[in-house]
Amino acid sequence: MEISNLRKIAPVLAGLATAEIAGAETVTLLESFEKNVDNVLHYAPEGDRRITAITQSDINDYDQITEGNKALKVSFENLTGWKQDFSVLLSPESTAILQGIVEELEESPEVGRYYLLYDITWDKLESDAAWSNSPLNFGGHDTGVQVEWAGGNQAVTLTYDLGSGLPGGFLLALEGDNNDQTFMRFIFNGNSTLPMDVYVDNIRLLDTKPEGGVTEVTVLDSFEENLDSLLPAGARVIADPTINANQLFVTEGEKSAKFVLQDNPGGYQQDFTIDLALYSELEEVLLLPQEKRLQYSLAWDWIVEAGNSTVNWFQETLNPGGPGMQMTEAWASDGNIRTRVINLGTVEWDFPPSITVIHNSSQPWGTPLNLYLDNLRLINTGGANVPEDLEIFSIEHNADNTVTLSWESVESGRYALDSSVDLEEWEEIEDDITSEGETTTFTTSPSEAVKTFYRVHQLIN
Repeated sequence: MEISNLRKIAPVLAGLATAEIAGAETVTLLESFEKNVDNVLHYAPEGDRRITAITQSDINDYDQITEGNKALKVSFENLTGWKQDFSVLLSPESTAILQGIVEELEESPEVGRYYLLYDITWDKLESDAAWSNSPLNFGGHDTGVQVEWAGGNQAVTLTYDLGSGLPGGFLLALEGDNNDQTFMRFIFNGNSTLPMDVYVDNIRLLDTKPEGGVTEVTVLDSFEENLDSLLPAGARVIADPTINANQLFVTEGEKSAKFVLQDNPGGYQQDFTIDLALYSELEEVLLLPQEKRLQYSLAWDWIVEAGNSTVNWFQETLNPGGPGMQMTEAWASDGNIRTRVINLGTVEWDFPPSITVIHNSSQPWGTPLNLYLDNLRLINTGGANVPEDLEIFSIEHNADNTVTLSWESVESGRYALDSSVDLEEWEEIEDDITSEGETTTFTTSPSEAVKTFYRVHQLIN
């Protein structure tokens, strides 16, 4: 994919991820607000605006500048109630990059690979805000994601998985003079009745798959036998969750988990937690340093069965760990499958980790609402492309008592080589051999000439 004049960077992820991105991932900077903010536009109609100024800022009191020397600063006269406040119109070059990703995902859907990220900070020095949140309406979506956090004066990173999209496919609406620019529309809510500044910086595209990597999906739980990891946490959940066998509400296997919420939503409530400590496959990943986890994502599927209820929108908020940080996705009651994705490299987990699920919706519903959870899975986009038959096809004993071995390999693969004299006791010769393409060759030291047997295995990136 041609990047044109856009820069590839390895920035520090503010707030949620504090370490540099590992070298195997690719980050493409889409907008850093260095030249001007002419592409930032009011969205609310004139007369209904609460923004007093849209400017560049070189102040970095809260590390709100995460790329370059400037950030976008949006000044509000207050921040109470929901409102679509402003749009960032991305350049034609950035739009072309995203269009290429959307076309790729339409042809071959892949969850957990491509993420849209940006850093956001709100300044509460003069405001009386106790909390604020920022949903994102991206490229024409009727739904969005948001991050909510308490305290202010703290940069956080919002991540949006492009692969989960919408049930009907990912929509990338175009605007601009030549109809070749997409947008990111920022919607805010909070409880500040006084002026408040919001900073946005470093809009970027993260590709978590290294060159030559393959995506490996491990189903942690399809809720076929038990629901031990699902723990009710609020009064709105009617009885304990049950196992559902209706195939209309199953995405993996033959069953799924079913929750029933009482008919009166009652606003935001914590409904249940997902105890991730029960999944040993996940534990090994979560023990890795945070910067090493970007190639791993956690995903699951949600289905809302609205039935005869009067619900016209539904909102699910996740608290995956970290003080005051929550991520939210909202959708209409269309009964379609929605996939939730968390990149494990952008979240600081408490251990053993859990996810608290909080719901909100229109009220009253008139009848209880059924929710279905299925296909809890671990996604690794950095898996190794291992040939079906990995074997050494050439062994040459050289005059200098070295041994040269050759085997079939793959681009960007990494290998380890062992030797033995009896096929029982093995000694590692080399623990990190870089692929040379379709065939890789390695020459041992003279001391290996007395060995009779060799074996090679590919390492996982």
